[in-house]
Amino acid sequence: MKHYKLLWTLTASIFLASCSKNDSAPTQTAIQPANGFFILNQGGYPDNNSSLTYYDFTTNSVSNDLYQAANSKQLGNLAQDFIIYGSKIYITLNGGTSAVNTLAVLDVNTQKLLKSDTINVPRYIVSYNGKIFVSSWDNNVYEIDTATYSVDKKIPVSGVGPEGMAIVGSSLYVANSGGYGTDSTVSVIDLNSLTEIKKIQVGYGASRVVANANGDVYVTCQGNYTDTSLSHVAVIDSKQNALKTTVNVLASQIDIYNNNAFISAIIYDANYNSAIAYPEIDLSGNTIIKQNFITDGTKITYPYGIDVDAQNGNIYVDDASTFSQNGSIYCFTEDGALKFKTSSNGIGPCKIVFVRS
Repeated sequence: MKHYKLLWTLTASIFLASCSKNDSAPTQTAIQPANGFFILNQGGYPDNNSSLTYYDFTTNSVSNDLYQAANSKQLGNLAQDFIIYGSKIYITLNGGTSAVNTLAVLDVNTQKLLKSDTINVPRYIVSYNGKIFVSSWDNNVYEIDTATYSVDKKIPVSGVGPEGMAIVGSSLYVANSGGYGTDSTVSVIDLNSLTEIKKIQVGYGASRVVANANGDVYVTCQGNYTDTSLSHVAVIDSKQNALKTTVNVLASQIDIYNNNAFISAIIYDANYNSAIAYPEIDLSGNTIIKQNFITDGTKITYPYGIDVDAQNGNIYVDDASTFSQNGSIYCFTEDGALKFKTSSNGIGPCKIVFVRS
């Protein structure tokens, strides 16, 4: 652990925040190169083996489980999402016996647990104006105070199974995935009044949500699990809060770099046959550039997450493999050539977050 404490000492200026008030995100005039990235490994249910590891660009190596090393216990079951905000790491977990329905708050420098809050089936996390917002399959979005780590408000949505989220201005766009049922909408929450102000039809299985610099909102819709042709990306005009268009590609996860969207997908039909795809979309005209942005023939067993480095356009795809052995992280150039591959040192990698000086 000494190596990682030293790393955080050297890079602490990006994260340090007062404990007497809500955390706020660091203000940067330019995106700095990353020193490395945290990896959230979902784990295999019910093995209580979710984990948090770190890839160091200086040593080109991956740590063992930082959470276990710092806290002398496992993180829990079914880690879902995480972000770094201010001086804290926020992680949602939604399964098992030791971490049922939990928002875990960690110190970013030491990875020590500060608090665990109970939230019913927590899913995804975004930050805004000193607050954390957590979607939940109990059909609410929770506003979390970043000073006390407690729930300030529970915001009901009229959709089913709130999932991925993105913020444009003072509006929060929440994909309603259907959760344990079905839905085909995105809820729009006004972050000033903390109320749902509109619901937009986008398509079945709405999942991940991102927004571009122009304020358009992109929602991956996986379909209804009987017909893979229903999968697409829905584009919402945030100025009108209306569906603008759809792009017919297989789509599960999505991230944006400059004017392009990079997508990874693994979609199942009623017979549990899977289709895997990596389309790339030009956001200026919402047209398909490539059906497969991976240009060198690299094969990935189970694409489970995608994140693009905003500083250089490198594309990172998480491979969960079989969910019974350590997964892998693949790094591609913006042109789709493999730069490197590394073990995630954990089961079912699902997201990475970059660390910058």
